[in-house]
Amino acid sequence: MEYLAKDVVKLLKDHGFYEVRMNGDHHRFDESNGLAESIINASEALGLILYDEPNLPGSSSLKDISNSNPECVVSLVSVDLDEVSKSVKIPMISKNTRIPSDLAREAEKRHINFSEILVEGLKEKLQA
Repeated sequence: MEYLAKDVVKLLKDHGFYEVRMNGDHHRFDESNGLAESIINASEALGLILYDEPNLPGSSSLKDISNSNPECVVSLVSVDLDEVSKSVKIPMISKNTRIPSDLAREAEKRHINFSEILVEGLKEKLQA
């Protein structure tokens, strides 16, 4: 199933650069290679902002944003979050830990992945 997100972006030209604002002005970035590239990059940025959000915010109103920002170019952008999530690489780090040897032996006999269990446990603990 396709998981799409969309939002309205404002593009404000200033000294040959476009400042892109989206998500209620909470996210901004500058793009210097013209309007078309700014809109494409806004779509990519939207994907990176929202790819792991469990509850997507609603899209802003194109008409409302346009009316309240006559100095800006206003555009609707969308992104396939399924595709973005496939390409995002989460950095991993190595952590050493100590556990009782009998527990380690039993886990190894059962082919239990220590890292997977640690990650699951940490996620569960952090949700509490």
